[in-house]
Amino acid sequence: MTARDELYELAVWGDDRTANQKIDAYRAEVLYEAIANETIPHDPQPVDVPTGDGGTFTLRLVCGQMPMRCVRWGAPTFFQPGRTYTSAGWQFRCDTVTTHPHTGERVALGWARIGRSEWTTCSETEDTWTAGHWTETTDGGAPTKAMEDAEPDTPARRAARAIQALHDPAVIGYIIGPDSLSLRLHPTTWQQWTDWQKRLDCPIGLTTYRGGSATAHGWWDKVPVTVTAILDRLSTRDGGAS
Repeated sequence: MTARDELYELAVWGDDRTANQKIDAYRAEVLYEAIANETIPHDPQPVDVPTGDGGTFTLRLVCGQMPMRCVRWGAPTFFQPGRTYTSAGWQFRCDTVTTHPHTGERVALGWARIGRSEWTTCSETEDTWTAGHWTETTDGGAPTKAMEDAEPDTPARRAARAIQALHDPAVIGYIIGPDSLSLRLHPTTWQQWTDWQKRLDCPIGLTTYRGGSATAHGWWDKVPVTVTAILDRLSTRDGGAS
């Protein structure tokens, strides 16, 4: 049994692809550090690890056969700190990534806005990364028209456009799923939050309040909508939930 096989049996990776990516990445990092300590001055900058045979690729980098900073670690599996992403008009700038203390789920913390509205603090989970079809726009770019045209014009996408056309400042973003919509609100008054629940025909009494936010389920033109409202601007003295 190889060391790779033993490591795979000791850890719960989720699937073979994830396991091999993690093991290859670690192998590449170890090889790079060992060779760098022997042959080149210490480089304080982070090294992007390539996909495939990470060790062989790293050897080529150290030998100067290709520019190290031009290499990327394949397709990212989550938001990366210091990078900005766009999804259907929603911008998210990731400042840091942390993990849930009990579940271990990754959570990206940063700032978000829709269109040219004000930036507000935001957190994103692995679910929103998967459903969001994010495009990195760190350098100020934007998804091209061809990329936008390539997206199917689904009922959920039309619902998102209709909500965006309202220019409601309470709307800070949304995630378009295959046949549903996740909407993020940041209301300034309880009436504003109540109006949105009525607009989405959310069932009365089924809204969940927890940790300074609320979650409800409703509909927009027959499209299922899960709406999450950040309630840190509101006061319970104004008639809201306690």
